[in-house]
Amino acid sequence: MNRRVAMGLLTMVVVAVMAAPAEAGAAGARGTKRTVSIKVFNDTSDSDIYVVGIGEKQAQNLPQPVTLSLANKNGGVFIAPGKSKTILVPGGKGALVAFCADEFVKGQPLPEPGGEALYNLSPGSKTTAGVYEAHDNGASTAVNGCQLNVTIPRMNLK
Repeated sequence: MNRRVAMGLLTMVVVAVMAAPAEAGAAGARGTKRTVSIKVFNDTSDSDIYVVGIGEKQAQNLPQPVTLSLANKNGGVFIAPGKSKTILVPGGKGALVAFCADEFVKGQPLPEPGGEALYNLSPGSKTTAGVYEAHDNGASTAVNGCQLNVTIPRMNLK
């Protein structure tokens, strides 16, 4: 009899865990996926890049200066040339920002971005992005020697 009761309780626990809504994002956001999944391709010829997504609301609360450690906590990743990684960024409005990895100085704030793309994506959606070298055509807003173009094909924001 005890074995039946134990199995019944175990079954109820398993069913309850499987039926619980998924959690993502802030506390109290049960059942709502608040992130966007972006598969980022490094289409540069020979440069490692660092990519991080910053939501509009998140950007208002970031302490200054932004360090590599803080960017890593917000989902930043290094991507080797010719490779891709999927990153999670906050849903809604934001920016996908790319940096040339060779411009990082250990213990210093992040350098100026090499390029960025604005996005406005529904929470829970998935998309792709490409990062490639900008050639002096005025397409990049970088103020340093690192010039990158970041494109999100699904987006037509300027």
